[in-house]
Amino acid sequence: MNRVWSIQALLFPLIICGMIFSSPSMSRAENTAQRKVYVGAFLTDVSQFEINNGRFSADLVIWCKWLGKSEEIPEIIFANGEIDSLQEIARENEGDWQSVRWHAQGTFRGNFPLQDFPFDRQELRIEFGLPKEEGILVPDLAGSGMNSQFSITGWIYEPYFQAEVTQKRYASDFGSIANEGTPLEMDSVSFILKLERPMMTFIIKFLLPLAIIVGMAMLVFFITPDNLEANSAIGVTALLSCIAFHFTQADSLPDVPYMVAADKLFIASYAVIFLTLVRTVTVFNLDIRKKYKSFAPTINRYMGRILFIALIIGTGVFFSSLGKSDDGHPVVLSEGKRPVSVREELVFSIPVLSSLNTSGIIEGLLMRGLLHEKEGGEVTANLVNEIPSFTNDTVKFLPDGGAEVRWELTPGLKWGDGTPLTSDDLFFSIMLVEDPNREHVTVRDEQTIIVEYEKRVRSIVEEFPLYPKHEFEMLTHELGMAGIDEKMKTNPPPLDGPYLLSEFIPGKYAIFTRNPYFPGRRPLIETIRVIVLDKELPEKIRLGETDLAGNLSMKTYLSLKNDEGIIMKSDPSEQFYLLQPDLHVFPFSDHIFREALMYAIDRQKVAEILFGRDGKAAKSYRPEAASDYFDEVNEYPYDPEKAKDLISSLRITDPVELIISEGVNDSPEMRVVDKIRSDLENAGLEVIVTVVDGSTASLFEERNHGGLLYINRESELEEPLKFWNSYQRDYLAGLSDGSAKNLVRLVDQFSSTMFEERRDAISKKIQEYWGEAIPVIPLAFGVYRSVQDDALSGWDPKGAGGNIWWNVEDWFFVE
Repeated sequence: MNRVWSIQALLFPLIICGMIFSSPSMSRAENTAQRKVYVGAFLTDVSQFEINNGRFSADLVIWCKWLGKSEEIPEIIFANGEIDSLQEIARENEGDWQSVRWHAQGTFRGNFPLQDFPFDRQELRIEFGLPKEEGILVPDLAGSGMNSQFSITGWIYEPYFQAEVTQKRYASDFGSIANEGTPLEMDSVSFILKLERPMMTFIIKFLLPLAIIVGMAMLVFFITPDNLEANSAIGVTALLSCIAFHFTQADSLPDVPYMVAADKLFIASYAVIFLTLVRTVTVFNLDIRKKYKSFAPTINRYMGRILFIALIIGTGVFFSSLGKSDDGHPVVLSEGKRPVSVREELVFSIPVLSSLNTSGIIEGLLMRGLLHEKEGGEVTANLVNEIPSFTNDTVKFLPDGGAEVRWELTPGLKWGDGTPLTSDDLFFSIMLVEDPNREHVTVRDEQTIIVEYEKRVRSIVEEFPLYPKHEFEMLTHELGMAGIDEKMKTNPPPLDGPYLLSEFIPGKYAIFTRNPYFPGRRPLIETIRVIVLDKELPEKIRLGETDLAGNLSMKTYLSLKNDEGIIMKSDPSEQFYLLQPDLHVFPFSDHIFREALMYAIDRQKVAEILFGRDGKAAKSYRPEAASDYFDEVNEYPYDPEKAKDLISSLRITDPVELIISEGVNDSPEMRVVDKIRSDLENAGLEVIVTVVDGSTASLFEERNHGGLLYINRESELEEPLKFWNSYQRDYLAGLSDGSAKNLVRLVDQFSSTMFEERRDAISKKIQEYWGEAIPVIPLAFGVYRSVQDDALSGWDPKGAGGNIWWNVEDWFFVE
């Protein structure tokens, strides 16, 4: 049974109630209320546009997409349509990503205000509704569009939809038993086609004839007052012509209970012609009387000037008022009373401060960017008026399959040094990012750039770093992007973040002061001092010489556990601990050996050594809290005997090299390395531990270290191949050829899809293949440990992704 419904205007709430309050809907409400349901439309034809009756007929293809294991179609409603024909065309799915498509024909109602006729602009709306219990309705503008061949007689338009999302609430429960006393709520999505009348046609057929008639009536001011016959003939002729012209326009004037703009023009024309007749009679009577004869030319002259000036002013006022409505007084939103911090400086301690890249200082304190992620993953507009999205009109989809994205800055922005932040900075910054999909970038005005892309992919609406052109232009000419990266590490200029760098001594401390031009709320704390403390950190905290410390080791964390006057936190982290085998050499290139490693290592014990009771062994390269986490990935439980049997079958004689960094060798984390070595030796392997100088990051990227690299890296949804080790056929030895091809296809789809839910579904499928291929050995996911003075309020290190400074402007100290 199709669950896309056709409804009448006055009866559709009752039909909605019948759907919502039926037992099938109620039984699945808990599972569907939070899902996003994408609805799209492709308009193939419009006919019978009857503006007087408020109706038009349309032929269109519609579809909806959603993420869910159930194939039961969401209850999409035509909220303004009388559907004559509805036929299901196709139904598809890829994992949990579902799609259904229909062909529909019907008549749609609309509200067409005509106060500005014939200068009015109208909107053809196709409106869909979805009950709240069914999910959140979102427009799929990425695929929506229209046929460029149909035409709407008497109107011009650009063949692009705009979308409008609203929520509707009905003050009735419509007799429901399950929802008795609860108002009916539903989401509404409207696809809008904006129409305009061809102005030149109305200028020639309407304005020009009317202007000639009025101009003819004004000729009386150029004829002597004593010529009554000529003056009156002109006035009467103009009046009759205007009345006749008004009647001829009656067919095109809609029958509405209010005056339209055309009526006002005719009334004004009648008034002007009537005044010219009054002038004719008045000046003639003055002229024939000798006593007042001298006043006739003066009155004629001034009356003509006044009427002409009034006509010019009236015309200007009339056209300037078109399209405007009284929206009342503007609403001013107040932030309310903000708290006051009793301390002006905060001391933040971290183990390492070799550059300002540490602990997200650049991205969190010094830069805020075009968009800003808040608690719960909510992304809000920061420096721009609106977030570019496939569900609003900041993105225009072009007929050739490309797209235009509009980035529009909020007016009045300034960099930290007081220099205006403009579209020149937008243009400079986006051109620093190489993108083969980008075709053109146009600066439209002081706040706006338009970026044109060849293909419609998700990356076109993703944020890019924003840099001040006046600070970096010369540097990029000499060193390119590498020059910016190097300068940002140690000596960044004033940017757009809540704080500015005041002083930095690598390895020791950095001082940051409040940015007076920060576009957000003024930070409550004047100065933040970031210092390096490690072994002496517990004592410094006890003495009150530091207010906040992050990224603590297990040893430091436990040493402070019973102290008073402090608050301790252990937040989930996306830091992924793993072993990376070199897939170019035997035995790591053999899938059986990698499977043996999974069985050989007690990964839960490794997690506990790293993080205590908070530790949990990793099954995938994505954390369990992530929306795309695949909970059915192969687990490979700890089984040393099975590992020993697999290793024996491979007849390995050479020792296995376990590679660690110098930093790990000098830290308590060495206990993890000892545990891994012990487990591998128990499985029958000879293990050699190799310590390399400095960081092992380059070895992780190169992947040809010849051994088993112990390392940790941040897990990121945007990089599905980050932990696949290399994109070569050898590590897919455990997969069939068909699976390998599917993996390539999925990766391509992941980079091109425009839907978050589909990315999640694809990511889960990639994780499934990852669990079969085992390109790296997962160990554990980390936690972010911190300790703070109990007087500090607002610290929430994992409230928004990995940015610990996401709400730094709201931190403050209480008494």
